[in-house]
Amino acid sequence: DQHAFPHHSLDSLKSSGVIEEASNGSLRFFHQTLLEFAAARYIVRAPGPEQRQRLDRILSDLQNGVFLRAPVLVQIAVQDAQAGGKTWLEVLNRLLESGSDSACYLSLDILGKIPENGFTAETLVNSRVVERWTEDHAHRLAECAVDTVSHYPKPRIAFGLAVLESILP
Repeated sequence: DQHAFPHHSLDSLKSSGVIEEASNGSLRFFHQTLLEFAAARYIVRAPGPEQRQRLDRILSDLQNGVFLRAPVLVQIAVQDAQAGGKTWLEVLNRLLESGSDSACYLSLDILGKIPENGFTAETLVNSRVVERWTEDHAHRLAECAVDTVSHYPKPRIAFGLAVLESILP
């Protein structure tokens, strides 16, 4: 059966310490980051309608001030970009539509984590995401950009500066 429970995988994850069995018999991830990565991976690989439904829920939660799944949203965008997908641009555009402070920080956080293989500041500028942020929410972007870019990993600083150059007058 192709949908049989993957006991071997579960045993492997337990023995490597990725997941642990709690005293009540439930399973939990060793670290929250692993849970976020696994949840995002599941959503990125889900069929279109299921993926959209889950993205809608996460984005709705964000609009309602529930940030619990925000790290999963970042992971979804990063994993999708790594796989050459287009969902990461949809996520950025939907965050833009929200226009909130948290959406600004999340957008820049996503951009700081997307690997550069095949992706450049020019790609981003051509997608009009940054241009639309500056047109619709220039003040908000200016407030969060410097702080967020300053937390980028060292290899991404040049990219972050290129993005800032493209948005600053």
